[in-house]
Amino acid sequence: MVYVNNDSSQSFLSVNKYDDDIPKDHISRLIKKMVKNDFKYLDDENEKSRGRAAYRKTSLLAIVLYAYYDNHTSCREMEDLSMFHLVYKYLGDGIKPNERTFQRFIKDNKETVSKVLKKTVKLAEEKGFTKFNHIAIDGTIIKANNSNYNIIKAKEIDKLIKIIRKQYDTETIIEKGYKLSKSAYRFLTNPKLTDNDKIKKLQELKKELKKSGQKSIGINDTDARWMLNKKGQTEISFNMQSAVDYESKMIVSVDINNKPTDHTQLEKQIENVENTIEETPQVISADNGYHTNENINSIQNKDIDLLIPTRKQNKEHNHKLNPNPFHKDHFKYNFETDTYTCPEGKELYYQNSYKIKNTKKGQPNKIKRVYYNKDCYQCPLKDLCTKSEVRIITEYENELAKIIEQRMETPEAQEEYKKRSHTVEPPFGVLKQQKQLNTVHVTGQEEVKNRITLKAIGYNLKRLENMIKNNVEESNSLKNFANNLHRENPDIKFSFIIQ
Repeated sequence: MVYVNNDSSQSFLSVNKYDDDIPKDHISRLIKKMVKNDFKYLDDENEKSRGRAAYRKTSLLAIVLYAYYDNHTSCREMEDLSMFHLVYKYLGDGIKPNERTFQRFIKDNKETVSKVLKKTVKLAEEKGFTKFNHIAIDGTIIKANNSNYNIIKAKEIDKLIKIIRKQYDTETIIEKGYKLSKSAYRFLTNPKLTDNDKIKKLQELKKELKKSGQKSIGINDTDARWMLNKKGQTEISFNMQSAVDYESKMIVSVDINNKPTDHTQLEKQIENVENTIEETPQVISADNGYHTNENINSIQNKDIDLLIPTRKQNKEHNHKLNPNPFHKDHFKYNFETDTYTCPEGKELYYQNSYKIKNTKKGQPNKIKRVYYNKDCYQCPLKDLCTKSEVRIITEYENELAKIIEQRMETPEAQEEYKKRSHTVEPPFGVLKQQKQLNTVHVTGQEEVKNRITLKAIGYNLKRLENMIKNNVEESNSLKNFANNLHRENPDIKFSFIIQ
């Protein structure tokens, strides 16, 4: 075997561009082209400002986007890669920003980050990968940058304010019987905060705590709330909402809120989708958590085929109906006759209805509908079915909800709804396993949303890369087939159109 003799002490003179060794189909070229074409105005704004020269925002943006695509979300990593990695040098035109520069840029350009997410989605449409026919919406709980033990309870806030204002020492605190938790005591003795800072922070915590309706709140991130995760554990968290396109599997929009459930989220998420794709999608699907009268009423004036199962339909699909054979789950509703059929085959007819005032401002009153059958008097199983004289089924009337419920019973709707699990679940899996979705080292709802949006952009860029690559491979495969067919049958005339 012969080895090439490399002399490490030898100097070589080479004149190369940064992209000379980067493949022509590399995703970094798409990123640089997108930033240059669609976000040049960022540099134009800089040119008009006075002061010392700054890094071009387009260069910083290109580096940040590729870093999130490349699963490098730490600004320290971005600093190192900008100095030593060829692709990062190409994207940044050789600049070497430090960690703080990247931190400031990401924090100060939230609107730009949102626009980039929208642009990645529109690129998928421009390249013919989707027409946004079906958008699936779902939510997941992500842990906030706040320990479950770094919290303060409502009853402790007023105690701490009094202690700080009175300048009580440790002995006086014990003497007066002020029992403080470890986290409250740590806050009280924090040397980095002045007394005024502490009181200001405590008043902010008190305000947020009242708004939340909870008994305690995180000291580090006051925007976060106690939420139940999928493991059944309660953590200081945020609710992440995501809308995903079925055809391309691209993340159309992401949102962060501090509501523990999805009950009030549908209207806002549909608005986010419409803002991104600049049209109303044909089909929106969501799980049972979004099935509320308020959510359904919010789309009354929109031309959307909304697919959301009722609680009963969801339980039936998952084979989790109540085991009691006389539970309401086992009373079947007939849309044509407006009746319920009991497990014994008897029909319960509509009898009357009455209004229940809605306590939520701006929402319509609820109308409760009552169904029962006088045959219940003679039923031998009456004691097993009800303790009243007759079995009564009550429901809240919502005409649109009934239409959606009836639609969800059709095979066509059920087949379309099956697409949802293949649409919205894979991106969540990728974001959690590869993009460290639950590792967000910032605080505040807007900052968390900004970082999660960057992670969604990184996912979308990977999806774009895969779709473009697969499209090229399919095109080349068809070209090879055509060439082989022509060689085998030179006398036959035919043509192929590859789009």
